[in-house]
Amino acid sequence: MSSTKLIFTVFLFLSTVTFANSQTWTPEIQVKTRAVASPRISPDGKRVTYTVNDAVMTADKSEFVTQIWMAAVDGTGNYQLTFNEKSSTNPKWSPDGNWIAFTSNRKDNKNNLYLLRANGGEAEQITDLKSSISDFEWSPDGNWIAYAMSDAKTDDEDKNDKGKNDFRWVDENQKMARLYVIPVAKDANGKRDPKKLTSDNRNVTGFNWSPDGTRIVFNHADAQVDDLFTMNRRGTAIRRVTHTDNVFEIRADWGAVIR
Repeated sequence: MSSTKLIFTVFLFLSTVTFANSQTWTPEIQVKTRAVASPRISPDGKRVTYTVNDAVMTADKSEFVTQIWMAAVDGTGNYQLTFNEKSSTNPKWSPDGNWIAFTSNRKDNKNNLYLLRANGGEAEQITDLKSSISDFEWSPDGNWIAYAMSDAKTDDEDKNDKGKNDFRWVDENQKMARLYVIPVAKDANGKRDPKKLTSDNRNVTGFNWSPDGTRIVFNHADAQVDDLFTMNRRGTAIRRVTHTDNVFEIRADWGAVIR
């Protein structure tokens, strides 16, 4: 962690502790306390984005809503960047510092990807998905965003959920987390078409870009193995980096012993 980021994080923590210690702590105060999280320093080191979690208590609503804020690294000039009745989370700066990407469930309660100019303005939704994004990363050149998303529910599964049909078959229709990339710039038709990079029956549990932006390293896991792989952004030239087959082999040996 950089010294600037450490100072800012400690400042936020101490501010919260000071507030907590200055009053008698009650459930009402705890609900009203604003939780600060996800600090991100801008590439030039001058600004920081972070999230603020507020309780929204009205006659027809009782929930916590998260919004994105901006401040100078010395803690001055705080102002709110996102305004919506739904949460905006996980802000990440573009490599050139001109844009902030974030996720929000403001449409159909699905966590989609949005772009916002660092100087403010209206956020643009750049994905329209039937499932939710769990995490994302900018490419080093800022031209692409990789993201992980679980398989969407089928129409029958959605119907069962809405009908409160809670019975399930074990291991049936398991949802895997897949890796995708999407261009930041629109094509000639004004669209951004995401590309699915992984399709095996394994979960993508972590990923990142190589420093030159030509490859993506990702963690691919199933019940037996959990290994690192690399691929290019087209989803080809896949190479396995680690080999943990011994986990499977140990299980196979035990199976032979049992028999």
